[in-house]
Amino acid sequence: VEVAGRSVRIGPVIAEGGYSFVHVAYDMLERRRTLALKRIVCHERDDVARAIEEIELLKTLPLHPNIVRYRSSAQRKIALPGGVIATEVLLLTDFYPGGGLQDVMNRLREEGQVLSEQALLLLFGQVCNAVAHLHSQSPPIAHRDVKLENVLLHGEMDASSPGRVRLVLCDFGSATTRAQVYETRKDILEEEERIQKFTTLAYRAPEMVDLYQRKRIDERVDVWALGVLLYNMCFNKFPFDPQSPLSILSGRFSFPTGKGGDQMYSAALLDVISRCLLVDPDVRPSVFEVLDQVRKL
Repeated sequence: VEVAGRSVRIGPVIAEGGYSFVHVAYDMLERRRTLALKRIVCHERDDVARAIEEIELLKTLPLHPNIVRYRSSAQRKIALPGGVIATEVLLLTDFYPGGGLQDVMNRLREEGQVLSEQALLLLFGQVCNAVAHLHSQSPPIAHRDVKLENVLLHGEMDASSPGRVRLVLCDFGSATTRAQVYETRKDILEEEERIQKFTTLAYRAPEMVDLYQRKRIDERVDVWALGVLLYNMCFNKFPFDPQSPLSILSGRFSFPTGKGGDQMYSAALLDVISRCLLVDPDVRPSVFEVLDQVRKL
């Protein structure tokens, strides 16, 4: 397939969701270069606009070592079963062979490897760096789907040397600079539809779960997601029922303890999680405050 003048051979699917498919792709000119090709099948004009918004955001975003690197993009018409013609948007990025952080965490647990608190903080700090880069733009960019599955590894990782791996935040299909309070029922319903379609309930901030609270929805939703992500990295579970909006809205959670009833991590690390998971976004810290706190540990 041709992507903006670059000829690539499409390999196997490595991820999919909704109408998007991510393939390994091979550059036919630079034979040693392996890339990732995201194919977004768009049935409506709004879908095309959303895909183009993702591409434009990545194209214009200053490079950062912890954010997926854009290479090129294109559009083409394709025929679907039944003779339906759709637009396929193609997005070519760097390929990260280490896989996703969720899969790696699962593998380490299956092998009985335990990450130290310092290792967890090193990894978490890299995700925070990526989010901080987004939030430092003018206007700030909210990723809105920060989760373990959207963090990739550049390099292999084991419990003894986590510092050698570089983490990369990917999938900007939910990202936006939009930041506002939704006042009218029409606006609320439209935003609820976007949230349902492009974000993950288990990582959603309370202000995204109940828009009728009329709290401003902005980049602070990513800080909540970072709290969920770190909790998951530490305890291999979610702080709230991942299928229950009411559980998220309550903001009530607890920290699992070890066999003797002692806490498994330091009070300072648990405080990072607790501050990220403050229900009221007006008192939730910024990602820059979270980073400062992590760097002091």
